[in-house]
Amino acid sequence: AAEPLMSSAAPPDAAARKLGAAAPAQSGRLAASRERCFGCGLLAGTLQAGAFNPWDRALYLAHLNKRSFLHRENFHRPYEGFHQSIFHRVVSGGMYFPIEDVLQQAFPMKHGVVLHSFACGTFAGSLIALITNPLAAIKYQSWGSDHRGQMIRT
Repeated sequence: AAEPLMSSAAPPDAAARKLGAAAPAQSGRLAASRERCFGCGLLAGTLQAGAFNPWDRALYLAHLNKRSFLHRENFHRPYEGFHQSIFHRVVSGGMYFPIEDVLQQAFPMKHGVVLHSFACGTFAGSLIALITNPLAAIKYQSWGSDHRGQMIRT
């Protein structure tokens, strides 16, 4: 007797995964995974802003005023513009991991894990840099300004 056509075909869930769609049972796990990635990004962004804002601001002021990085004036108000910095880092950190995850699932791995991860991470970082560039401009303006609490005026 002839075999039915369906016996040699892949199960429907496997076919859906091959096309990039999630199986119904996996969609809840993927959503939870993306939420967890977003939460990790928020936490990472907050910690980065708190730890690196004094150094980032000092480096910016050293370049702006053409003086040594370790000059005392560069560290005068280390958390000036912190709200803009934390907002920028939280947004970029919160977006990076979910975007990288989506890209890794959307593009097939053809040239090895390392190259695939590098390409997806680079593209995600570039996309976030493009999106958050206006936030960075506001942050730098607040660092170079002597007016506390002011945002950029046009």
